[in-house]
Amino acid sequence: MATSATSPSSPLRAEDLLGDSSEVPGLNQVSSEVTSQLYASLHLSRQAEATARAQLYLPSTSPPPHERLDSLAQELSRSLSVGLENNLKKDGSKHIFEMESVRGQLQSMLQTSRDTAYRAGSERREEDSFDSDSTATLLK
Repeated sequence: MATSATSPSSPLRAEDLLGDSSEVPGLNQVSSEVTSQLYASLHLSRQAEATARAQLYLPSTSPPPHERLDSLAQELSRSLSVGLENNLKKDGSKHIFEMESVRGQLQSMLQTSRDTAYRAGSERREEDSFDSDSTATLLK
């Protein structure tokens, strides 16, 4: 009994793999049929792959990709403009109210900064006048 070169769970035995091909009649014919089927399958697979690749790329009859992108960009821009116009019509009074509120806040900030600048300026004038008075006193 020959020892098995493959794992015990494998149905193939070493004799099956290493046996003389002359023992089985028509083995060469079966082998060449299998080989030709494999080559035919490979050829069909390559054709299918080429077809799939061709479908991934745009056909030559369609416009170039940059023209399609330009067209889509123009359509999107037009759609956004229409949406913005409609939104402005609906929310125009709300927007005006918000802008008036912002204007009021900016005016109060400006007034506060003017008051602060005026106080700082008057304090400097008082300090300047004190220095001037002190200098005048020293010069006498």
